[in-house]
Amino acid sequence: MRRTIRLDCYQTIIINQSGYYELTSDITNFCGDYYIYINASDVILDGKNHTIDGVGWGTAILLEDNVRNITIKNIRLRDWVYGIQGSDCELLRIENTMIEDIKYGVWLWESIYSLTLVNNTISNSECGVDLGVGLINITITNNTFIENTLDLQIYGDMSSIEITNNSFSSGMFLIGGYRPPHIDVFANNTIHGKPIVYLDSKSNITIESAG
Repeated sequence: MRRTIRLDCYQTIIINQSGYYELTSDITNFCGDYYIYINASDVILDGKNHTIDGVGWGTAILLEDNVRNITIKNIRLRDWVYGIQGSDCELLRIENTMIEDIKYGVWLWESIYSLTLVNNTISNSECGVDLGVGLINITITNNTFIENTLDLQIYGDMSSIEITNNSFSSGMFLIGGYRPPHIDVFANNTIHGKPIVYLDSKSNITIESAG
């Protein structure tokens, strides 16, 4: 069933039933802790290219713990502390979003199983994508990062990670933690338009044409 979300500048939108949800208009200067709260599994949120604009604090889209099978697509988020925030979730897909002027564009921590980030553009953030601790089956592909302080942070114990065909920019690309994760596939990524070479447990390697 398709449901339309009629935006209200002064009221949080709560999604507590499964279904396909569409935004009908832009929202400007929302002032609150969070704007869209997803408290149900099996949800598709289609922004229809509309903008959810904040005032520099709060969370644009908050996921309740233990929800599963969530897709967020075709939406523009601007001027929040967190763009998309969640933990303890399964089967998340974030695609075709534009996230800008947000401290943490996508912030997902603790026990995220199966995450796909595809065809997103994240700019002017303190950290574009921040993933940490206990994530399994992560695919990050065809994303563009522009002038973030830190483009992507993957922190801690994770497994089954694929990072392909992404364009990193003036931000830093960092992978770390107490137990650094292993990346299974890392291919065709660039920073400042130049290829990134990923070396894991390798030594005595000569990289030709670096720089």
